[in-house]
Amino acid sequence: MTPKRTKALTTKEWNRINAASAYSQERVAGKLSEALVLATDARKEQRLAIHLCPCCYYQGASFAGQGFTEWKCILCETKGMYPNTAVPLICDTCSDSFDLCRSCGGTLDMTRKTSYDKRVKRTK
Repeated sequence: MTPKRTKALTTKEWNRINAASAYSQERVAGKLSEALVLATDARKEQRLAIHLCPCCYYQGASFAGQGFTEWKCILCETKGMYPNTAVPLICDTCSDSFDLCRSCGGTLDMTRKTSYDKRVKRTK
C-alpha cells in the first residue's frame, strides 16, 4: 500500500498537469475535426478522382518504403510500377469499371454489393 501524499502540489507539478490536459484537449479537438470531415465526406470529388474509399482517403498517410515496386491488379492482373511499397490492389481501369477503391479493393461508397453490373466485361 502506497502512503498518501500530505504535501500540496508544487507550481511545477501543476504546470505539468495543465500542459498534459491542454495536450489531451488538442488531441480530442483534432479527432473531432477529423470525424466531422469523414462524416460529411468534405473532399468527395478529390477522393473519387484518385479512386479511394472514404476510409483509405481520410485515414491519412500510410507507411511505405521508398523505391519503385512492381505490382499486379488483383482483378485483371495488369502489371505496373508504383513509386513506393504501398502499392494499390486495383488498377485505375478496374476501379473505374467496378467503382472499387484502388487501395483496399472495397467499394468506393463502402456499401456491400450482392451483384455487379453484368454489362462490364472483365479482361481476364
